[in-house]
Amino acid sequence: MQFDKYYVIDTNIILEDFTNITKISQDGKNLIIIPETVLDELDDKKGGFEEINFQARNFARMLESASINKSQEIQKHKIVNLEINNIRIQIISKLQYDVSKNNTSLNIYNDRKILEIATFANIYYEKDIEFLSNDIMARVRATSLDLKTSALIGDGIDDTAIDFHKCIDIEFDKLENLQGSNICDFDKNYEAYNFSYTFKVKNSD
Repeated sequence: MQFDKYYVIDTNIILEDFTNITKISQDGKNLIIIPETVLDELDDKKGGFEEINFQARNFARMLESASINKSQEIQKHKIVNLEINNIRIQIISKLQYDVSKNNTSLNIYNDRKILEIATFANIYYEKDIEFLSNDIMARVRATSLDLKTSALIGDGIDDTAIDFHKCIDIEFDKLENLQGSNICDFDKNYEAYNFSYTFKVKNSD
């Protein structure tokens, strides 16, 4: 079955509001892909009285009403297909992850496991997937893996424009003042995540 869009969901999207799943699905037009690590993190958050605990419990109740259509094993990954009303969800797990747990904090370890699933999904599906996370560090890691990534802000999906390299045209007479200058003098739209620049001199070889 073909979908309009394919989204891999980070844990924080559900902990912000479990009904985000319904919004992202758009009445079954989009496929929601949930890495097994996200389920582990949500399960860990079910106890307690804070807002995130409430959201985790409500999502668990939502899953209880799901019907399991089928499961399959592909390239050392297990895919379980769920349906909740019109919402189509795939839970993807991996038999053995590439990332090592040694000397890695749990949150970073889990982020990398989630991104391993996102990378697999990006290769497996015919359309490019989009990784949704409200964690800027997770989105930067996803971008470094050539994954399209966005945040979910309010009622909509916000495309995250991250560039590690940018090209700028400058006039020849600006060359002598280039070294040591403020980058904002050359790039009015400078963002802190532009790590490197190429300057092309206009009207010159």
